Amino acid sequence: MRWSSRFSVAFAVLMMALVSAPALADDSAASTGTTFSGLRNIPPQARSATLGAPYGDRSVALNGKLFRLAPGAQIRDARNLLVLPMNLPNLPDGIKVRYQLDINGDVFRLWMLTPEEAGAKVDSQE
Repeated sequence: MRWSSRFSVAFAVLMMALVSAPALADDSAASTGTTFSGLRNIPPQARSATLGAPYGDRSVALNGKLFRLAPGAQIRDARNLLVLPMNLPNLPDGIKVRYQLDINGDVFRLWMLTPEEAGAKVDSQE
């Protein structure tokens, strides 16, 4: 077998292994719908609030006050997955969250809390 043929076969085997690797990973938490286990490293200066119904595009209501979402804002659910702003109207009201504001007063980080995180005592600077 020539060198180029062996190289092609080895490359094909490597690519097949890389493509099938995500399928072999343990994704039991995502498939069973369980929540994120453990407390996340949410900055202590993140403020606590209750998420209300969104008012229009790119805005959220936190404790009844309307805030704009900053460009590139990250919204994370209880499983620490990213939530797109267009999916906010599909969420129920009253979700406990922690959030951070940018220099313009817009929300640029928002974490939806698990029951454990919502009950945890946090020294926040509000």
